[in-house]
Amino acid sequence: EQIGTPTQVYDHPETSFVAGFVGSSNIFSGDDGFSITKSKDAILVRPEYVSISPSTKSAPQENDIHHIATITNIQFAGPVTRIFTSVSNTNTKVTATQSNAQTTEHSYVVGDEVVVSWPSSKHIPIAVTKS
Repeated sequence: EQIGTPTQVYDHPETSFVAGFVGSSNIFSGDDGFSITKSKDAILVRPEYVSISPSTKSAPQENDIHHIATITNIQFAGPVTRIFTSVSNTNTKVTATQSNAQTTEHSYVVGDEVVVSWPSSKHIPIAVTKS
């Protein structure tokens, strides 16, 4: 479906199938996607670019996309922790992957209200495919 080096395919997948095949991803499309990214195109953001901050703090300054969300699940995965969230007032789910050093800065639990954020420079336009 796509030819390139592993890094090229991971960093610039052409379809949602390829993106899912080579790693996890957040794909935003349709009305909820537009409310999240302000783009009419389907957009992919890799979880390692998503920051999680307590809702009482502002998002990192370089992150121009930010939304209030609720933590729905936390998965310890060796050197990283995956934090799954649901963005307030949408049907959109956002996953963040943080190093365990980042995760221990704040002791998050399921149900916490947080800010999910990322720089729009990490948006990758993508074709959504049926899997």
